[in-house]
Amino acid sequence: MLAAMQRLEHDHAAGLVIAERLEALLQQGDAAALQQAVQLLQAYTPEMESHLQQEEQSVLRPLVQYHREHLALCIQIGREHGTLRTLAETVSPTNAAQTVAEFAQLLRAHTLLEDAQLFPLVANLFNAEQLQAIAEFVPLAAITPPASSEVAVHHNPDQLRVWVNVLRAHLHRQPENGVHFVLLPRYAPEFVQLAAKELGLVLFDYQQAVMADYREQAEFIPLAAMLQSLQNQAQQHACIFHNAEALLCVKSEAERRAWLAECLGLALPHLVLIPLTLYQADVPETDRAITIHG
Repeated sequence: MLAAMQRLEHDHAAGLVIAERLEALLQQGDAAALQQAVQLLQAYTPEMESHLQQEEQSVLRPLVQYHREHLALCIQIGREHGTLRTLAETVSPTNAAQTVAEFAQLLRAHTLLEDAQLFPLVANLFNAEQLQAIAEFVPLAAITPPASSEVAVHHNPDQLRVWVNVLRAHLHRQPENGVHFVLLPRYAPEFVQLAAKELGLVLFDYQQAVMADYREQAEFIPLAAMLQSLQNQAQQHACIFHNAEALLCVKSEAERRAWLAECLGLALPHLVLIPLTLYQADVPETDRAITIHG
């Protein structure tokens, strides 16, 4: 076992245990066991989010950038990450049995896929610097959407406010409407929520607001539909268009590049910020992109 991979492999072992426990609770078939399953899934979600961030930033990102022959696998893994997040975010008393069952099944299959195909690529392709980045990765803590307008920042609030100030300075130098890309060093939902509050922007989570309703069929949403959603939001208010990469990750590089370029060409009445983590290399050269350094 590579030392750099110990935490990821430990997370995988824990995830398989969670999947088994969820399925065992579902098999009991009573309301109390189902409630326990929902609570277990919700308790596991922050741990899962940290793991997904580590894989996306320190494993998938280098593979996409330097070993594009494995892009199809990265797209599949990214799609499954999005589905796991969606299932965890949308579980409720009315859909609990189906959602928990789908989550447990996907968690097991996804974990075994990465064990069999992704981790061997790391062992065979990554250099010492990339392995060190895996070992030293520190994710931002996952959060659930706040019940009120208050933003709950659970991890390194000083750093997040520095990021917001960098973004604020960029916007002061740029037009106050149209699309701007915010290039982040890691998936950072806490920053997105804080930026929306501090800058007076509406937070629109495309994955939660649109893709969640499609469940496993979400990958078939055309990028033109997401562009229309962006335009609809921009007609109403200035906003942060969050989790666009949940759909971009299942599209080809050519489609992603075309969509990002089309965003820049839109004449919009309000400001739209699009946070990006995985596909920064696909953004056209523009002064309407700000890189946030972590």
